[in-house]
Amino acid sequence: MRISFLKILALSFIHPALCTAQNEIDSLRFWGDAMISLSSPELREYAATEFNKNLRRKIRGIEDSSRMRFHPSVIRIDAPDNSFVLYTWQREAQAGNYRYGFCMLREGQDPVIGQSAPRNYRKVNYERFDKNNWYGAIYYKLLPDTFNGNYILLGYSQSSDGTRHRIIEVLGFEGGNIFFG
Repeated sequence: MRISFLKILALSFIHPALCTAQNEIDSLRFWGDAMISLSSPELREYAATEFNKNLRRKIRGIEDSSRMRFHPSVIRIDAPDNSFVLYTWQREAQAGNYRYGFCMLREGQDPVIGQSAPRNYRKVNYERFDKNNWYGAIYYKLLPDTFNGNYILLGYSQSSDGTRHRIIEVLGFEGGNIFFG
């Protein structure tokens, strides 16, 4: 009888913790799905803000990467050497105006989260970007660059005029910081 009481008491403390963890995952999935799928631009923008807040609080490393599997429009790319995982997504901010986001998870480091900055894609040549001024893209392939020790990203992005651009760019690390281009 005493052992059963202790089991029930222990489960009463464990169960809320499990529910809280599941609610955190569910809220990240909810806001992520909402920022991509809602029809109203204002609601998508609000959902994107909430998603970013949740992302910063709930994603801490590669072990949390399964929490990012909430929508087929969020693309996951694993590094060939398994040193990092890169997620990218696209959302429509206003009609025909697209924003991009990324989350990179590296072993033993804090996540790197970035949002796209407005750019004229026809003028983006030979520039270098970081998480603060990245122009944005959906990446679908990552290749190791054996010559320079960086990676080659293949992706696409969409301009406000509806033109799709194929993106081929370098992804690298310098002093622990990520750079594109």
